[in-house]
Amino acid sequence: MGLWSLWRRSLGRRSLWRRRASRSGTRGVPQSSSLRAALEAAQTCAACHGQNGISLSPSWPTLAGQHEDYLVHALNQYRDGSRKDPVMVPMAATLSDESVLQLAQYFAGLEGPMPGLHPQTTRLEHGLIAIDTEYARPLQDASHLIVENGRGAFVDTGVNSSVPLLLAALAECNLDAGDIDYVFLTHIHLDHAGGAGLLM
Repeated sequence: MGLWSLWRRSLGRRSLWRRRASRSGTRGVPQSSSLRAALEAAQTCAACHGQNGISLSPSWPTLAGQHEDYLVHALNQYRDGSRKDPVMVPMAATLSDESVLQLAQYFAGLEGPMPGLHPQTTRLEHGLIAIDTEYARPLQDASHLIVENGRGAFVDTGVNSSVPLLLAALAECNLDAGDIDYVFLTHIHLDHAGGAGLLM
């Protein structure tokens, strides 16, 4: 399936454009030149992150189904140099604000490898939430989310495949990645810190 078909399919599944159109009184669909620029950028992303946004290599994260706000935040960090990567920094530097938003909307609109993600969480005292990272098997390993005054911190992250669960747990608290101030790692083992780089 080509990128244009994937884009149209993603728009059919997500109502983001339609919601914006109802608020603004416009159709809400990007202009053709902007759309082409975003699709060209998405084609470049596909070389590492997969044609449908689902990576076939553990070296590169899956982008399909990620939270839009998280993708915008990560791309902007690569653009301003606060997040380092020898491949991503020069690629992100060429993106405009509009392209960043369109890429984030595109990949967020694709169906990820775990559609309808519902993390298993346990609410503890003092604003502490335990999130099952599903490392190796359910209920073996947990990350903990601390929430206070609309801000958050993670204690441990699980592995890379745990990060979508952490982001879904954030969304259930009406928070996103931009609301996280700290990531505390109790020690550097895969099950405790493996997803830290992807989360940050």
